[in-house]
Amino acid sequence: EYLRDKEGFFYETTAYTYGNELSNVNRVQLPANKMWKVYENGKDITFELKNTHLKDSGLYEVKEVDRPASLVS
Repeated sequence: EYLRDKEGFFYETTAYTYGNELSNVNRVQLPANKMWKVYENGKDITFELKNTHLKDSGLYEVKEVDRPASLVS
C-alpha cells in the first residue's frame, strides 16, 4: 500500500487457469516471450499472488524473466 500510495507503484494482473500474472508493472508491458515474476524473500510467489497477503517486513522483488515455453501463446 505504501509503494502504491506514496511512490506511485502501479501494476495490473491477468487471471489464467494456472494462476494470476502481473501483466503490467509501472505501465510497462513485456513482449510475449517475457513475463514478470514476483519473489518474496527469494521464493517465487508469482502464481500465488491472488492468495498472498504481503507482509510489512517481507522482502519483495519484481523481475523480468524469460517466459517458459509452456506458457508462450
